[in-house]
Amino acid sequence: MRTRTTVNGVDIAHQTEGEGEPLLLIMGIGYARWGWRWLLPHLTDSFRTITLDNRCVGESGCPEDPFTMRDMAADAIGVLDDLDVGSAHVFGVSMGGFIAQEIAIGWPDRVKSLVLGATHLGIGNMVPLSEETQKILSDRSGTPEEQVRRGMPYSFRPGWVEEHPEEFEEILEYRIPHQPPPEIYRRQLDATLTFDTSRTAVKIAARTLILQGTEDRVVPSGNAKLISDTIPTVKLQMLDGAGHLFFIEEPERIAELIKSFSLRRGGPG
Repeated sequence: MRTRTTVNGVDIAHQTEGEGEPLLLIMGIGYARWGWRWLLPHLTDSFRTITLDNRCVGESGCPEDPFTMRDMAADAIGVLDDLDVGSAHVFGVSMGGFIAQEIAIGWPDRVKSLVLGATHLGIGNMVPLSEETQKILSDRSGTPEEQVRRGMPYSFRPGWVEEHPEEFEEILEYRIPHQPPPEIYRRQLDATLTFDTSRTAVKIAARTLILQGTEDRVVPSGNAKLISDTIPTVKLQMLDGAGHLFFIEEPERIAELIKSFSLRRGGPG
């Protein structure tokens, strides 16, 4: 089911699929909810999945005024309110992990469990990108297709694109038409630059699973340890050989990890 919710004057597009306990999935910078299409088929047998287009991407609106990660967290809470969902399991990746942390800090009663993927604590305590990766990912020159073909391979583990050329081209069929214009991308980027939960993540009460690829070239893997040292009730799962978009590289495995943790299958988690 596709619909829209107006939160603080911003239209937020969202979609629900599957049956079971609610699972809110929050995507990273510049990506709309299409990015979940490889993972969702492995989750909808166990969850009522809720995906949304963050403000300024996809079918959602984009306000003129500056905004923060907490504002984007409020968008997600507004979607849950509109769907009459009291609490949900929450999975956020990259910038979506920022938003997920803000939800868990600001609205703790709305979070059944928390899964943070390929993310960090923000400017107060983080392992930064390498200069090479930062240069490539920040280069918005050329056409949308040129931008995506130049930068997107860095979101996968080294060698994955060469090993999966047909799948990569399929991904590009979704990514290229949905590449946000530079000025819109910048709106989300500016919001990430002030994000900092280095002192507040300790307040996260939800059971938390951290998923981090060891070959992530976007968010260095050392950030996972910084998060796990901060959040009280946490499990750290390093994904050997995985890149930033590990949920596209290994969707079945990631779905099983989420199910086992969030639904407490196969152990205490």
